[in-house]
Amino acid sequence: MILIDTSAWIFSLRKDYNPVIKDKIDRFLKENEVAINGMIKLELLAGTKTKSEYERLKIRLDNLVFIESTKSLWDY
Repeated sequence: MILIDTSAWIFSLRKDYNPVIKDKIDRFLKENEVAINGMIKLELLAGTKTKSEYERLKIRLDNLVFIESTKSLWDY
C-alpha cells in the first residue's frame, strides 16, 4: 500500500501530465495499492475548478483505502 503525495497526484491529473508519474500512479491504482488521507484528499478536491470535476474526483478518491489521522499520528 502506498500513500501518494498531493504533488504527484497533481502531476498525473493535469492536462499536460507527466507521463512517468501518471504511468506509475495508474499502475498502482490498477493493483489497488493506493491509499489516501484527509489532507491529501482536501488538497486535491480544493484544486478542482468546477462542481462536476469535484464530484468526479471525489468519487475516484472515495474508492481508495482511507487512512484515518488522529493527533497521535502527528506526534513523534
